[in-house]
Amino acid sequence: MTGGHRGRSLVLVLLLLSVLAVFGFWEIRHSFEKNLRTDLVRIVRQAYEGQAEIGSVHLNLLTGNVRFRNVRFRFPLGQSGEYRTLFDFPGVDGHLSLLSLLTRVYDFRELTFLAPSVTGVMRDDGSDNYRQFFEKWREGVQTPHGGGAVVRSFRIRKGRVSWGIVGKPPVVEMREISGRVTSNPLMNRFQVRFSSPGLELRKAGGGVVLDAVRFSGSIEKGSLRDFRLGLSMRPSWFRVQGNVTQIQNVPFLDVFFHGTVGLSGLEPLLGGRTGDYSGVLLADGYIHGPAAQWEGNLRVNGSRVRIASHSYRKVFLKARFSSVSLDVHPFSAVLAKGGKMSATLIASLSTPNPVARLTVRQTRIPPLFPGGEPLEMSVGRDIPLSPKTSVVEEWIELANRLMGVPVS
Repeated sequence: MTGGHRGRSLVLVLLLLSVLAVFGFWEIRHSFEKNLRTDLVRIVRQAYEGQAEIGSVHLNLLTGNVRFRNVRFRFPLGQSGEYRTLFDFPGVDGHLSLLSLLTRVYDFRELTFLAPSVTGVMRDDGSDNYRQFFEKWREGVQTPHGGGAVVRSFRIRKGRVSWGIVGKPPVVEMREISGRVTSNPLMNRFQVRFSSPGLELRKAGGGVVLDAVRFSGSIEKGSLRDFRLGLSMRPSWFRVQGNVTQIQNVPFLDVFFHGTVGLSGLEPLLGGRTGDYSGVLLADGYIHGPAAQWEGNLRVNGSRVRIASHSYRKVFLKARFSSVSLDVHPFSAVLAKGGKMSATLIASLSTPNPVARLTVRQTRIPPLFPGGEPLEMSVGRDIPLSPKTSVVEEWIELANRLMGVPVS
């Protein structure tokens, strides 16, 4: 009897210790999960002046696996006091170094973002919800009371990125993004790769959809090195490559591009009726200089081109451009119905009263007098433009206005 009683007592003690161990383990895990949620919210608030919302956190103390659900980061939209969601993460799975739980400088060895979305918006006054965050992130801002988080690599599955004006449909939207970012052991160089089967550019009345987007490059000390960007929209394809380096904390561009542009695919952006644009242009050039004062060169060739109501057997264009100006000299074309045309264009953008100066010279042989002297005509015109909230909108409006100018 005594031996049986002692056996039952031992079982009860072991059972009680097991319950206490499970309860203690649960409390420790719950405490770490609470700290993780609280610290991440504090980092976003203090370091980036934003708001964070984390639906749930689940941490496995045996393997270091961590799972977040319904994570949202919001940032101020100018001085209005309004916050807009920039990052929305329905699910994030990853692996966390358990030792970092004690220092509360969380070391995420790898994260996988499931169906994430990045939504950048801008107001008419130029304020936005993304510029301040990315500037602080690039500078490596730390929280006032220490702590932080380190992400050594991450994956994206079925992501979405969009940008547009508040209250309007997105101007640019990229869907079904997949990719990966990895770092070296010193965390000072990152390799980036991603691809997307669809990128849509919209404007009032229509838009165009690219068939594929691919990007690769390395990020080091705020510089983007040896990057390659490929865009495809049959029959168009485009390749952009080069470097964006930091020189005295100022981004410096050294970018080359080459590809073909099928005009029929751009009809929704350029406006007009179906069939107004046809032909393929071969384009190549480069952009060089500081980010705020970059300049570029462009060279374009094409044959059997139709633009609006005009058809050309051959076109050639050479231009210098920047974010605030465009200087086309020369533009030459052989008209499909005979004759030649040349033109120059000087456009000033991003000014209180943007305007483009177009000069056209055209030579024709009178159809009733085949042996007569060619007729030459010269026309100059100022094309006023309305101020826009973005460089993209300024260039689109300039293209639309030029397409509608009669030159023959």
